[in-house]
Amino acid sequence: MKKREYLPISANTLFHFTKNINNLISILKNGFYPRYSLEDFSLIAKDIIQNDSKIQDDFKDQALPMICFCDIPLTKIKIHVDNYGGYGIGLSKKWGEKNGLNPIKYINSESDLSKHYREFATHARSLYDYRDNKIMGIFFRLFSYVKPYEGILFKNKKKITFYDEREWRFIPKITAEDENNNIAKKVIGKEDYDNKNMLREHNKRLKKNFPLHFKEDDINYILVRNKSQLLKIIATIKKMKSFSSEEKDLLLTKVISIDQIFEDF
Repeated sequence: MKKREYLPISANTLFHFTKNINNLISILKNGFYPRYSLEDFSLIAKDIIQNDSKIQDDFKDQALPMICFCDIPLTKIKIHVDNYGGYGIGLSKKWGEKNGLNPIKYINSESDLSKHYREFATHARSLYDYRDNKIMGIFFRLFSYVKPYEGILFKNKKKITFYDEREWRFIPKITAEDENNNIAKKVIGKEDYDNKNMLREHNKRLKKNFPLHFKEDDINYILVRNKSQLLKIIATIKKMKSFSSEEKDLLLTKVISIDQIFEDF
């Protein structure tokens, strides 16, 4: 009997999508930097929140520093593009693994695993009352890689199945010393997140201290929305000083439009 060929479900590329071409150009020129993203832990820690209103500030609507990627095959990215933008860059998984990226864990709020997370959260909160900041640091580090199976997307208030996003994350390694020296915080509350000036300052510190870089040969794809944007990104790449002439030539072979993908893939 002929041995079946193994066909992977996920892509060998980690894609990062953004809303406009200027963001994409900035990434190509300067690399990535983390930003604080608002996460709702209430589905995971709901038992605790319902029984103690004080704990709501610790577990609900906290903003964590991260850079988000996905390994969705290009043939299946339409919904993801609609939610996160039609401009993107795809980097090799080897690059992602080398830089500490990790796929996140999706949790059904009714599962036993969710119950174990809630038990851990209860324990972490009780220790925090005794000023054991280290255990809360570990808690938020672990919960940085956890997301509900489904929920509301903050960007557009749509209910979606997060599991379909196949998300990988880069979480900067922020230490207690970094926090004490005001370099960056492991987590910020919703009040700081909703204050545009405060959020800008927090993100500036992340940009300065926790950049994520790549080289030309780490890039598999450069994605733009349509054919009219191809000329703009090609002209931009040709002018870049951060790449050699040979690297620019190779980069140009990796540019493709989302419209082409939807038409031909």
